Amino acid sequence: MSVSQREALEHRINVIANDVANARPFLYEDRLPIHIEASFDPVSESLIMHTDGRLGPSSGSPDVEDMRHAVDQTIWPLLERIPSFRGIEWRYGGKDIYFWYPQDRVHQNRQSRRASRRVSGTRQPSACGLVSLCGSRYSGELLVAT
Repeated sequence: MSVSQREALEHRINVIANDVANARPFLYEDRLPIHIEASFDPVSESLIMHTDGRLGPSSGSPDVEDMRHAVDQTIWPLLERIPSFRGIEWRYGGKDIYFWYPQDRVHQNRQSRRASRRVSGTRQPSACGLVSLCGSRYSGELLVAT
């Protein structure tokens, strides 16, 4: 994907994501508009969804999960055919969900990860988690087609 194509897609995703996030009140205790800015990360081959820091403390709540799910489902058709695309990562005030909920981070030691890679022969999910729109795997942060 060229730089101009990537920028155009980011702009389109920004418009759609903000429309979806503000189409209905996901956060009943917070009626302020939700701001989302999407940017592709070429290193992780993912789309980073930057949201307001005020959502961080409630980022693990069902309300924010519902908002993320609605946005993810709406923008996924724009992303699913991108070669080597790995998924969607959400940030709240520049920080991932594990900044706000450190107790939920899954820790593995290096030896167990290496052993599991040798056994399975495939890349293992990252600590930020994986989710499939089909609902087969979900642990929080990263959306990946499986």
